[in-house]
Amino acid sequence: MTTMTRNHLHDRISRLCTAAVLSASLLAGCSFGTRLETTPAMPTDAAGTYRLYLYGCHYPADTENMALLVDERAPYRFDLFVLDTSYRTRENRSGADALAEANTFVRCSTETVWKTVFRKIVDPAGKTIAFELKPLYDPLRMGMDEVLQSNYALTDGTVTVYIKRNPLLRREDGGNDSKGKGK
Repeated sequence: MTTMTRNHLHDRISRLCTAAVLSASLLAGCSFGTRLETTPAMPTDAAGTYRLYLYGCHYPADTENMALLVDERAPYRFDLFVLDTSYRTRENRSGADALAEANTFVRCSTETVWKTVFRKIVDPAGKTIAFELKPLYDPLRMGMDEVLQSNYALTDGTVTVYIKRNPLLRREDGGNDSKGKGK
């Protein structure tokens, strides 16, 4: 390969990479909206009336479970970016009732829950608009304690809830993804 051909090829690859990075940045900026933060919460923070979203508990050993308590006075619509059949809702629950039902729900797995984590979901103005409750599992057994990753994005008055299994989590058989490869 001549020097001129190599330089031309290098320039072309560089331009393609730059275009790909810019396109990905634009798409991410447009599609994900404003990222909402979560902060630790106390059960007493859940005062009011809530719509309860119960995600998971599809089979006895399911560890991908969580609950959302959405303040019914929140000025936002919530849209879970998951299959409609992967969650159910309960309307008009007091804070104490919603939290009790959520706590029972996230413990539905035959896998032992080590403890739970309760967090506020805060809008750009710093107002609490919802809460999440997740089970935490034995990190020695599971590879980490928090099985699900959840992210919240606000776009045009709608909070999109992204829920996915943590990719660093060990498989159900206790091994990691690289176990057994190359044998």
